[in-house]
Parts: sequence; C-alpha cells; structure tokens
Amino acid sequence: MTNTAEMSDALDRAKRSLTKRLTETSDAAEAAKIRDAIAALEPQIDRVTLEQLDGAATIVAEAADSLLAVVRMARTGALDGYLQDIGAAIGRIRVQIEDAVNAVANDIRPAPKTEDPEVDRPLPPPSQAPAPSPDPVQPPPALPAVVRGKNFADLRDEYEAEWANCQIRPDKAAAVNNAVARLNANKARYQQVAAAFQGMPWYFVGIIHAMEAGFRFDRHLHNGDLLTARTIRVPRGRPAGAPPFDWETSARDALTFEGFDIVTDWSIPHPLYLWERYNGLGYRFKGLRTPYLWSFSNLYSRGRYVADGVYDPNESSKQCGAAVILKMLGP
Repeated sequence: MTNTAEMSDALDRAKRSLTKRLTETSDAAEAAKIRDAIAALEPQIDRVTLEQLDGAATIVAEAADSLLAVVRMARTGALDGYLQDIGAAIGRIRVQIEDAVNAVANDIRPAPKTEDPEVDRPLPPPSQAPAPSPDPVQPPPALPAVVRGKNFADLRDEYEAEWANCQIRPDKAAAVNNAVARLNANKARYQQVAAAFQGMPWYFVGIIHAMEAGFRFDRHLHNGDLLTARTIRVPRGRPAGAPPFDWETSARDALTFEGFDIVTDWSIPHPLYLWERYNGLGYRFKGLRTPYLWSFSNLYSRGRYVADGVYDPNESSKQCGAAVILKMLGP
C-alpha cells in the first residue's frame, strides 16, 4: 500500500469516527465542531493522491489540526471512547506524514535532522575508518536492544532501561553542565510557555530549545529557522500570521502543532519518546540509539546523520543529547 493510500485510509477512519459521534452527541456545540472537522477532512481526503505526494505532509497536517480542535473542545464535556479513536487517527496521520517525508523529499525532514540549526554546512566526506570511542565507558550488557517501532507502549520499557543505565561520559561532563546552566538561566521563559499546556514541565520546552535552536531566542522552536519569517523547513509555514514573531508565540505554536497540548503523561519515559519523535525515528529503524537523546553518554558512541537523509556510521555527534541534559539536571 502506498503512503498516500495509507494517509487516505487514516483520514477516512477519522471521518467515520466523527460521523458516528455526530449521531450520538446531544451537545450542540460539540456537534457543530464535529461538522466543521468533517467538512475540513473531506476535501483533504480527496487531495491525497499519488500525484500530490510532495504536498501530502501539508494536507494531512491540516487534517490533524482539524481533529485536534475536536479533541480540545470535547475535553470540556463528557469524555468517552470515541476520543481514543480520534487520538489513534491523529497518531496514524502523523506516522503517515513521517513515512511520506521519508519517501519523497529531502527538503521535508526525511530523517533525523543535522545538528546545527544556525548554518547550512557543506557535507563532509565520509570517514575512512571508525573513530575510537571517546572514553572506555560502555553500555551495560543487560541493556535491551533498540525496538524498531513507533508506538510508545512498545518502547516504554526500553526508555526506562536506558534512563536507568545512562551515564554521562566524564570527558563530556563540563559540556553537559554548561547546557544545564543555560537551561536554568532561561527557566522563567520556559515556564511561561509550558504554563499554557497541561502539566508540561518547563525543562521539556527548554531542552527542545537547546536541541533545535542552540538556546537562541531569535529562532523558531519548530526547527531553528529565523523568527523573521515563517518556518522554511518542516514544518513549513509556521506559525500562522505575519512575521516577525516573538519567541513565546512561536514556541507555543510548535508545541501545539506536535500535539503536545493533549499530552498528560510527563513521567520520564514519555518525554524521551516525544523528543525522539520530534527529531525523527531514522536512528531507531537502523537499530541504533539516537544521539538526539543519548549523545555524550555511555549509550552512544558514533553514527550520525550529517545531512538530511545522509547517514555516516563513522561520524560522532557533537551535540549533547536531550536525555543527557535531563540526567544532569536531575528533575
């Protein structure tokens, strides 16, 4: 089945779930919101065709936004099983966005992003020989293998084991401490953004800021593009409205766009999953632990995407991992 066929199927399932709910609800406001969502989905289902693969990510992102609007509205009223169906539909749609991205365009984030959000560096030649590990710290032998999956339920045990066994490399401790110091220095701004989301820890926002924008407040939280314009890289064209944008407005848009406003589980394994998903699952499907989480720890030594979609097994990440920052912070 093609990516676009799978996208169309996910959208159609969402429409059927909404239609069923429409026949059951007695809440006029909810019914109106559901009709709006159905009306938004129908043309998007028609638009997802093989001839429009390059625009499919935008189409299904708009569909996901429509579904999220229904979920947010319903949270103020009676909650029942249909929200689980809608939540599953949103998850399928986001998976199809990622799969389409991997299939058709290097300019639509096809794999984990490169590490420098500030400049586009020329692609270096592949290393000729494996580099030695930075120090002798090694992963414990009992650590489970990387699960080649996308669902949090299948990955939770892995994240728990990784978190329990993560050790910061001694030669990287100063760099990790520096990242934590910068994180704490901006805590008030991260708290301001996180306060708009149910239970979101301030450090969740701050660590994304570290990873995507190098702690710079003139960059979009979505992907490190400049705030002087809408985002150029995926997700493109964010936020809505006229630039330039203030950092807080853009940050809230980035977190909402990812669906983090409906997240309620903030126990350690789930943020690790959300961070990895934010960057992309390309490492996982190579059977590797992502440096986006584990760089500068005993759980990672080498292997890095040196450009979008270009993986060099001999290159090492030079950016501190999100989980490693959190480990040093000690929430």
